[in-house]
Amino acid sequence: MKADKMLEALKAVATELGVKIRFERGQFSGGYCVLQDKKIIVLNGKLPVEAKAAILARSLGEFDVTTVDMKNEVRDYIDEELIRSEARRKEKQADDLVFEPGSLNEKSE
Repeated sequence: MKADKMLEALKAVATELGVKIRFERGQFSGGYCVLQDKKIIVLNGKLPVEAKAAILARSLGEFDVTTVDMKNEVRDYIDEELIRSEARRKEKQADDLVFEPGSLNEKSE
């Protein structure tokens, strides 16, 4: 499925879940938040459609989408984006690990 069609399908899923999508501009990529007790997914309107679809899919992964009727391709895309996101998070955590020399308790002889 092309990115623009995927984005539209993901927006339909959000609508069925009662989640509002806002396209804004600024120095951010986007994601899920709760604002005044309302579920909102904010996306940077300046991002390419592929990036918007990926961020929206990851954000929808925060919800129980199992009850939503959607094409298998859309469901698979959400699952794949969640897996990619988790892999990137773990990679970043590994990159953030810094060991200072001598910080480990080593036996000196």
